[in-house]
Amino acid sequence: MQKLLTVVFPTYMRKGEAEKNLSILRENIRIPYELIILDNSPEASSFDLRSNERYIFNGENLGTAARNKGILEAEGKYVLQLDDDSHPLPGSVESAIKLIESSDDNTAGINACVIKEDSSVENTPLLPSIFHGCGVLLRKSAMMKLMPFYPEDFCFYGEEYWSTLKLYAAGFRFKYDEKFKVCHRFSPSGRSVAKIIYRLAVNNRRTWRPFVPEIYLEKAEFDTSRRYELIAIKENVKESSDSANSEDIGKIECSKPMSVKDFEDFALISEMRKLIANGRFDRRKPVMLCGCGKFPTLWASIFEEAGFPEVGIADFNPGLVGKTYGKYIISGSDDAATAISGAFQAVTGHVSRGDSARWEKLLSAKSLKFTNCLS
Repeated sequence: MQKLLTVVFPTYMRKGEAEKNLSILRENIRIPYELIILDNSPEASSFDLRSNERYIFNGENLGTAARNKGILEAEGKYVLQLDDDSHPLPGSVESAIKLIESSDDNTAGINACVIKEDSSVENTPLLPSIFHGCGVLLRKSAMMKLMPFYPEDFCFYGEEYWSTLKLYAAGFRFKYDEKFKVCHRFSPSGRSVAKIIYRLAVNNRRTWRPFVPEIYLEKAEFDTSRRYELIAIKENVKESSDSANSEDIGKIECSKPMSVKDFEDFALISEMRKLIANGRFDRRKPVMLCGCGKFPTLWASIFEEAGFPEVGIADFNPGLVGKTYGKYIISGSDDAATAISGAFQAVTGHVSRGDSARWEKLLSAKSLKFTNCLS
């Protein structure tokens, strides 16, 4: 009989974090499961493992591609993907399994509410439609249809976008379970801001190019390159974004590009158009996108094409505020709130769940109305 659950996490030269994960998982998961540790470190480590736990030493740093090995080795119907510094809270995995078991087969997985150690919601990937590798329950059968499920040459950062787009292009979707909580302890060990920005920028380019339909590709690439350029300037590592944006990524093949509908679902364009069509906005008034997110100028164009007189974009990130995305100047939260108290209509929900929650808290405190594009 097939096992119900396999837990998989990679690690690289952070034995202490991996051991902490082992200890917490043993306490917090209260159903039978198997565990697979994928070690990308240059030298093998020893762990005091139980009968349901396995250790695989890869002998080299495979990056995120190590997860593919974990998927192939997994004996569970569902695979809980974690990082070596993330863990589910008690009862969370059981809640996610209950939801996916009651869902159609085209539900590829359940996205978690990823929180920090202080219990605040973390800024997981900039679109709420994306899963986060540090906390997601995935259907093994869906991943096996798309192997290699994770890109084999990304190292780390941005791989979730690649894998999510593969799933969307194949007709799969995700559900979100607020009761499925994963704590991301986020150890800074082994992390370099310059390398992270470089990998995010170049890996996003390598994701959009093969998947995104031609009518949306230019804006998707522009929004991504501009975001990481501005963040790199703020972090004093502009050479990282310059290198990523100038790199010749060539022609990248994928098994199945996304249809226009698939991309519009993924990028929340479908949700925005539905709200516009259903009269949730007054077309005579301007709109404020609360949060730059992944595709600010693309989203702005959707409202402009629908006839709204003006579109503003705002963000909490000081590295973006006051800067331009094409013709748009990014407002800060105070300026956005002032505009919304006047003529603008607020839109939330298109950005990371952490930022959306911050915007809604801010606007509610000022008794300002907003429309969540996921509601």
